[in-house]
Amino acid sequence: MFKIRKGVNYIFADGENFSLEHRLFLSSVVIGMIAGAFGAICNLIFPTSIISVIIPLSVSVMLSVIYYFIRFKKIIEPFVFPFSIISIVAISILWVVNGGISGSNFMPGFVVLILGTISVPEKKKKYIISFYLVSFIFVYLIQFFRPDLIINYSSESDRWFDSIFTFIYCSWFIYLIMRFIHKNYTLERLKLRESKAKYQILTENASDAIWVLNLTTMKFTYVSPAIYQLGGYTVEEALKQDFKEMLTYESAVSIETAIRTHCHDFIHNPRLDNHYIDVVQQKCKDDSYIWVELSAKYRYNIHGDVEIVGVSRDISERKMMEDKLRQSETELRQINATKDKFFSIIAHDLRSPFNGFMGLTQIMAENLQSLKMAEVQNFSVRIRDSAANLFSLLENLLEWAIIQQGLTPFEPKIIELRPVVAESLWMTLEHAKSKSIEISYEIQDDLVVFADSNILQTVIRNLVSNAVKFTPKGGKVSLFAKDKGNNTVEISVIDTGIGMNKKMVDNLFKLDVRTNRKGTEGELSSGLGLLLCKEFIEKQGGKMTVGSEEGKGSVFCFTIPQKS
Repeated sequence: MFKIRKGVNYIFADGENFSLEHRLFLSSVVIGMIAGAFGAICNLIFPTSIISVIIPLSVSVMLSVIYYFIRFKKIIEPFVFPFSIISIVAISILWVVNGGISGSNFMPGFVVLILGTISVPEKKKKYIISFYLVSFIFVYLIQFFRPDLIINYSSESDRWFDSIFTFIYCSWFIYLIMRFIHKNYTLERLKLRESKAKYQILTENASDAIWVLNLTTMKFTYVSPAIYQLGGYTVEEALKQDFKEMLTYESAVSIETAIRTHCHDFIHNPRLDNHYIDVVQQKCKDDSYIWVELSAKYRYNIHGDVEIVGVSRDISERKMMEDKLRQSETELRQINATKDKFFSIIAHDLRSPFNGFMGLTQIMAENLQSLKMAEVQNFSVRIRDSAANLFSLLENLLEWAIIQQGLTPFEPKIIELRPVVAESLWMTLEHAKSKSIEISYEIQDDLVVFADSNILQTVIRNLVSNAVKFTPKGGKVSLFAKDKGNNTVEISVIDTGIGMNKKMVDNLFKLDVRTNRKGTEGELSSGLGLLLCKEFIEKQGGKMTVGSEEGKGSVFCFTIPQKS
């Protein structure tokens, strides 16, 4: 008995992990094989025609081949629909050669119809039902209008015995199917319950928030408890919210656009890989914001609505690290550019004045006795100018080096602006006088600013010196200061010099672009003074702007706070 049960279990593949449809179709094929063989034997014992023996026997052989592919190759999809159609055709022929449609032989066709509607895919069920009805009506019309085409039994006893046997094996067949469906329904229900329990354990204990968004209602149909750790919302609060309420405006607009695009693609090609990842900024319950990575997949639910199954992960720390990495990269590039600029100044701007200085001193040393007093005086003036330029350049280099190390002393306080400007301009007057350039300033006596006096003097001195350097003889340099309101004072240095084109203005404060050029009288320029000015101004909480037009002069403006 045990061996028989073991053999039956093997034939029906009880040990295999088949789906309900696969298992049902496999069992139907096995029962069909037995029923076909049994029917052929019955028709042989109670002969009506040779066809009534050949057809069920042929069906049984065909089902044996199909059984091999379903049981051992685990292939089901290509056979379900053809099997149902062929079975209906075979039964229709049997109706014709086996006495027509009657109560007993109607049962096999009805059984095939049940199997077909259960096993075939949803979109093909209507074809099975339609084909069955057409076959039934066709045979019934033959039986009604052309009864001479129906092959009857040789005697009533044959008909009676065939009906009895047909009723028995069809009843047995239906009983087995119902028993099998009940057994597998119970098994599938247990599997579903177990799967649901596992799913619930996974979703409720996952650190990432899992959610389902219905795109028809634009409402969440499921949110896992991890939403509380993510944004501070309870599951009930999250389910009531519109998804846009949980995002910043920019993120909501971006996600809406993405949903329209991805949903369109999914509807037109559901088989396409529709897994998408987006990064958004989410609003938390305490009005703070976090960065979230959304992993989403589109699908149809049981009602035919498109929905998104998604996972939300807090990536704020990762985002912060990425920002720090980018900032470090920017700082590293800045450091490299600073280093390159420093060596460029040392290699070119500092060496050139020294070459001139050494050339003049060599001439004087070798030819001093033969030089006239006017020539000696001329050489002395040129040596003085070179020394002054070198001193100014070295001073800027030292101040810049101190800034890069963060060692610049910064002690801002309320100071009167006019005396600071007057003292700063005094150091540039001699250079301006040698070029017959007029320097003027217009500042209210009581105008005060909140700044470091030494740093402010360095800025003004560099800007005015730069204006004099690039203004031709007979030009003019003006300095204006005015209260702009909002605790801001604006200082402007305006010259009538040679000006700059737009490209030069755009590159003026870029360390990796060389913008220095000689002044109108050949004065050397490293471009370092303007960089110092910009950094000093920003250190004091101000901003610097430049306006210039070639051949018409330049305007350098900067702001500083009026009070602390």
